Amino acid sequence: MSIEKIQTADEIELAPEIEHMDHPPGFYWHVHHDAIVEWCYDYDERAEYIRRHKPECDREIRLAAMIAVQGKLPDEVVAAWKAYAEVEKAYVEAGKAYVEAWKAYIEAIAAHSAEIAALHEQECPNCPWDGKTLFPEKAKGD
Repeated sequence: MSIEKIQTADEIELAPEIEHMDHPPGFYWHVHHDAIVEWCYDYDERAEYIRRHKPECDREIRLAAMIAVQGKLPDEVVAAWKAYAEVEKAYVEAGKAYVEAWKAYIEAIAAHSAEIAALHEQECPNCPWDGKTLFPEKAKGD
């Protein structure tokens, strides 16, 4: 479902492929124990997680409390959610770019390890670096 379609909790427009769902994405009460209301992307996935990973004594109340919001949430809440969801998309994309950049950096260091080691030896002649740590003696005792 596109976040652009989100209006209010009682007016959520559903994409055709999810109209048949018993628990479509939307605002729900108590998706997590420490939040009164939040967006739930996948009710069934969350419910299954609760069944598998939460303490048995908590499961019944968690599942009973996690219900779709029926009334109209304040417009400011819905607008704030839309803004958050947009930024979340950018955050995810930035995270992917970060991982790729880090991989490229590690690969570049590995590809030039001999050059880097020679430069290090020149510039840090009395360094205890053993190729893995500044504290080789500590590493032996770990």
